[in-house]
Amino acid sequence: MDKWGKLVEERLQAAFAAGDFSNLPGKGKPLDLDEDPLADPALWMARRVLRNSGMDLPWVEERRRIEETLAQATKQLARAWLVYAENRSEGQPSPAAAARWQVALAAFREQVSALNRRIRTYNLTVPHVRLQRCLIEAEREVARARQNNASRPR
Repeated sequence: MDKWGKLVEERLQAAFAAGDFSNLPGKGKPLDLDEDPLADPALWMARRVLRNSGMDLPWVEERRRIEETLAQATKQLARAWLVYAENRSEGQPSPAAAARWQVALAAFREQVSALNRRIRTYNLTVPHVRLQRCLIEAEREVARARQNNASRPR
């Protein structure tokens, strides 16, 4: 460390010892990490104005809507599977229960197909590849719904 570095370090240590940093504004409050010093100031200001008015960037809102729609669709699928599984645990499922499950399964697959189209469009709008969302695998979600509801007590 050069002489200037040592001088700065000594002064900082003396200030800490004297309590000069004890009553700084914002002490005990979380840091505002929304500010990115490397971001374009115009974009940062636009995002802040949108957020303060209860809105966000269009691609952020679209991601949120995609996630909410997927959560709702998987919840409906899980309910349909639970009804079907309960009917099945009492013996052979009725043809009506099996038909309702098949309708729910087809509706879920259609919703996933529509969501995947939205995700492809969303992935073209995000500013960085790390912000892209993977496509939804319908069969994996179906298996997850079956597995999660299979372990539920009846």
